[in-house]
Amino acid sequence: MKRPLAVIGFTFLAAAVVSFFLGLDGLTVFIAVFVCLAALFLKCGKTRRNVILPAVCITTAVSLFWLMCFNSVYVKPTEELYGKTAVITGEICDLPYENDGRTYYKIETSEIGLPDVVQKTKILVSSSKAIRADLYDTITVTVNIYPQSENLYKYYNISRGNYLTGSIDNYAEIKIKENDSKPLFYYALIIRKHILDTINDQLPKEQAGFVSAVLLADKSGLKEEDKSVFRDAGISHIIAVSGFHLAVITQLMMLFLTFICMGKKRVASFICAGFVFLYMSVVGFTPSVVRAGIMQILFLFGQSISEKADSINSLGLAALIICFINPYSAVDTGFLLSFSATLGIVLWSGRISSFVKRRLYPKDEMRTGALSTFLFIVKTPLCGLISVISASVSAVSFSVPIMLVYFKSFAVYTVLTNICVSAAASVLIFTALIMVFLRISVIFAFLELPFIALTGLLVNYITTVARYISELPFSVIKLSEDFVPICITVSVILFALIFSLYKGKKYIAAGFYIICVTVIFVIGAVTDKILERGSIKISIMDCGDGLTVIMTDKEDVSVLFCGGSYDRLYDIKNYLSDSGIRNINYMLIYGDNKNISGYASDIIEEYDVDNIQVYDEKKLNERLKYLAGECPNVIYGNTGDIETVHMYNTDIHICSTNNSCAMYFELYGNDFLICSKNTDCSFLPKNRLNADYFVVEGYAENFRELSVGRIIVSDTYENIQNDIGMYDENMRDNIYYTAGCGNIALRIYESGSVSVGREGYWLS
Repeated sequence: MKRPLAVIGFTFLAAAVVSFFLGLDGLTVFIAVFVCLAALFLKCGKTRRNVILPAVCITTAVSLFWLMCFNSVYVKPTEELYGKTAVITGEICDLPYENDGRTYYKIETSEIGLPDVVQKTKILVSSSKAIRADLYDTITVTVNIYPQSENLYKYYNISRGNYLTGSIDNYAEIKIKENDSKPLFYYALIIRKHILDTINDQLPKEQAGFVSAVLLADKSGLKEEDKSVFRDAGISHIIAVSGFHLAVITQLMMLFLTFICMGKKRVASFICAGFVFLYMSVVGFTPSVVRAGIMQILFLFGQSISEKADSINSLGLAALIICFINPYSAVDTGFLLSFSATLGIVLWSGRISSFVKRRLYPKDEMRTGALSTFLFIVKTPLCGLISVISASVSAVSFSVPIMLVYFKSFAVYTVLTNICVSAAASVLIFTALIMVFLRISVIFAFLELPFIALTGLLVNYITTVARYISELPFSVIKLSEDFVPICITVSVILFALIFSLYKGKKYIAAGFYIICVTVIFVIGAVTDKILERGSIKISIMDCGDGLTVIMTDKEDVSVLFCGGSYDRLYDIKNYLSDSGIRNINYMLIYGDNKNISGYASDIIEEYDVDNIQVYDEKKLNERLKYLAGECPNVIYGNTGDIETVHMYNTDIHICSTNNSCAMYFELYGNDFLICSKNTDCSFLPKNRLNADYFVVEGYAENFRELSVGRIIVSDTYENIQNDIGMYDENMRDNIYYTAGCGNIALRIYESGSVSVGREGYWLS
């Protein structure tokens, strides 16, 4: 094998990624299949001499076996704690951070006060109040542990080493014990905290949030709207520390260290490798940073012994190490985007750049004339521009499948945006680092002002460009859930077909492939829009214990209910962000009932809401009352009254009682009734007891008063069997439910027809 680490590393990662999509239940069968295939390939002389096929099969089997072991040892035992309340004792092992008005603490437990459960694990807990405790102090606290379904939020947390999530409600019984002995990682966290504090002191809030994301991968200071803008503009990698950032930082450190070491590059390389490892620890060893750090360290070691590191092998080794440490990193979107973009740059960027430069500046002939003179004059900036374009095209080409799978969208102007901001982002990293170091040095702090000003200008420039490009027509190609797997499948088939037909003509094959794939995505997006034109979508979100209903009609968005389990807020915000929603026309808030309004304050903080209907004002907490009062139009109702809200597509009639809330409306001849938990149907108006579609949180009392066609139930997996069991047997074939399996989407067409399907099912 020419590149053994690349083959092993890529296979190890690919096997883990595919396993999460197919499900972890059948791993034993797949392991047996690949072991048998490996044995067959080793027995056959031709494939044994080739080595690659047996190596791939063996690596796949090992990857699946390791994932199964990791899941059995670290993940499965914690599932017994889902939905329980326990007194936990442990150490705060990471910096706390604030998000949506709550503070999050990562605790490595030493004891959990429940019998026959795992005792040592890591849990991410949220608190409405800050806890006065230092890092690695021992804390004893009562935690409500969230039940979690197999979704991306759970996978993301486990990839970060958080096997459980929960919240603190009882603050009276918190006990804190100071620990004098601290691990080495404590000092890396202190450095991180000091840098974050320095950035926040030097820059305004929004600029500080951006710089913190660029330097330290801390996105807590960024709004969801800002993240959506960067994604739509195609520069999400700017706010995710990865190879680009680490390459700039490493080069700066090498220049400085080479000067300090008086030109001794070998010594400077070893010292710089140590600095890269320190930077990785300060950032927090996130998968994308570890990938970039390993590649930089290998590059520096190769430089110190006068050998060039093999980038493909280095990338494979990085993937192998990361997935061996935590196989759940295989579904971390930041890591996958970083990995795929790096692979694209390594494979294609240099070749595309060289191909274009050879035609602009041929060595075998002398060109004369005005054009040749002009090309010679602008050679340096033009070659730099070609390099940026080739790197962007290469990175985008390889990361498109990841973006489509996870975000179901593609930023059309990503190459243009990268051309506009790449140089500015590189300079920003430099000025921000100098700004921080000058403040930390104290002695030279008086020199920081020009760097602060320049950093602020660069942040404003990058964000302005991103916002402008994201608002251009057709800036994002969005595909529905059904079209994504079709487009990816067709693209894979085309890849195999084109590159087999154009053997030895890689550049022609690559260009033809890019054109074909672009045409496929455009056709898919246009077809998708044509099919959806004139329709209204109602999404019943998979929000656990609660009810969140979002209605979309072209650009108009209404949040009819917005509550559920707190650990699902991440999914709800991701849904809004991925759908390109930046403005909400209408929102219903029913007091501070967490099951149907628990997400209200978080959504209002992140998005512009034009109209809010409140039932009733007395039940609003202070935070929600303040946020609602900031909206342009707020209507306050009275408990028990029937209110009618005139919307762009229908009139929504809202009926509220002391313990529940119900609404009914008509769309294109279809009647809809939506009820919160324990709604007593006998109190509903008689003319509203018939509905074609009945959406309910859990179960409605006196359900037999109703006459309904189809039922959509929003509840947890644990409760759903009991909920469905309460309905008549002849209705059970017409019941849909969330239960951790994905959102339910109703699409109502002008003709009156309605399609019912599950969003996110194939990805779950």
